[in-house]
Amino acid sequence: MAPKSNPYSVTLETTDEEGGPDFARLESRLRVALYAILIPLSLAGIVFFDRAGFLGNAALLFIGILFLEYALRIKPLLPRAISAFYRSPASKHYIGCWWYARNQFDNAWHEFDRTTREHPNYAPGWASLGTTYCQLQDFLRCIECCDRALELRGNLWQALLARGMAKHELGDSGGALEDLAAAVWQEPDELSIRHTRGYVLHQLGDSEAALNDLAHAVKTHPHDLPIRLVRLGIFVEQRCFGDALAEAKNVIELHPKSFEVLIWAAHAALSLKRIEDAIEFAERAIKQDRRHPSGWQMRGNAFLDSGRHDEALADYERALHLNPQDYLILNGIGLAKHFQGDHLGAVEAFDRSIEWHPENALDAVVLSNRGLARNALGEYLAAAEDYQRAITLDPMHPNPLKNWASQLATCPVAEFRDGEQAVRLATQALELCDWKQTEWLPILAAAHAEAGDFEAAITRQLEGDPEDLERLKLYRAGRPYRTEQIG
Repeated sequence: MAPKSNPYSVTLETTDEEGGPDFARLESRLRVALYAILIPLSLAGIVFFDRAGFLGNAALLFIGILFLEYALRIKPLLPRAISAFYRSPASKHYIGCWWYARNQFDNAWHEFDRTTREHPNYAPGWASLGTTYCQLQDFLRCIECCDRALELRGNLWQALLARGMAKHELGDSGGALEDLAAAVWQEPDELSIRHTRGYVLHQLGDSEAALNDLAHAVKTHPHDLPIRLVRLGIFVEQRCFGDALAEAKNVIELHPKSFEVLIWAAHAALSLKRIEDAIEFAERAIKQDRRHPSGWQMRGNAFLDSGRHDEALADYERALHLNPQDYLILNGIGLAKHFQGDHLGAVEAFDRSIEWHPENALDAVVLSNRGLARNALGEYLAAAEDYQRAITLDPMHPNPLKNWASQLATCPVAEFRDGEQAVRLATQALELCDWKQTEWLPILAAAHAEAGDFEAAITRQLEGDPEDLERLKLYRAGRPYRTEQIG
């Protein structure tokens, strides 16, 4: 079904018998408008000659030309030029482009549809109509329009770009990349083509090729913020936090007030354990938009990682006030309360988070954290169930593996300990992090001790936390580490 017609369509009401403009009336109106504009400008130019001399003289020149036209009885050229533009396909096409640039796609469709019906051999009109259909999620019609445009003009990159986007949405990845490659060949420096192909490549899992396209786009259009944000997102997704932070700093120099870039910078800095930098970026983001919860949430994350649990809880509660349905904010509140020693309050916050998003894979994190709080309350069976459910939901997330390994290695109740399984889970968690989470090595050390391998326990403890002399003393004495019995 075609989109609704444009209620704001532009029409000329004065026409001659052949359907074109009425020259006499149009000329009269144009001249009245020109006089109304140019005479005041001329007077201003004469009065303020030092500051507006050029403007005034230019206005006088135009008025002189109009008088000369009347004196010599020359047929004015301006109405004829307007008439030619009105009759050409470009007029409605330009109006459609104006609507399209303002994301008014229904209105744009109306103008582009008129263009193609009145001028069926105008290739840019078909390409623009196809692009609009793509924005309206009608991908089959998009391809039909782009095919028509390419029949009329085989090298029209706009049609290749739109058709490539539509093919990608319909699952034809090979055809999409073929069209986008042809578009790149036609216009290698066109920002929209590089942006789109980078997006498609990233969706297909080829992040390296995507970053190459985006790097070319950044080289030719360094100030384009959407491109830089896409690159930041890919860097973070690939866990290239150093590259993400460097990119964010470069973008901040160009766009110092961009809230999104400041949040990405804070996220990257926090992932690199650069807590003070993360706090600084988050505070700058809050300054830009105090009503957005992400700034408060990000600063809360940084406070939490730095052990400032009271400040973290305050920021999380402010973020939750701004966005009451965000389960990750509730997860932060639960963690802050857990580290404050309020394990019952932590379980309550985690329960609310899980209740709001029971089917989301990210609930693996929340379940794992609730397991921590339940473990601290001595609810070892419930904690183990949370860990197992979290691993089932997201087997590639290291936190549930690490937390369950800790319980299996150090639980004071024998029936919930298993040294061999603890070693396997802790090793798997560290491997998923490329062994960069050195603060988790004491968990692996405790697992080795529970399994009876005290030499390995001593080695891992020295690698992870050589300052914990109590654990080292236990391992050297051939004794495993145990948490305190609850209740």
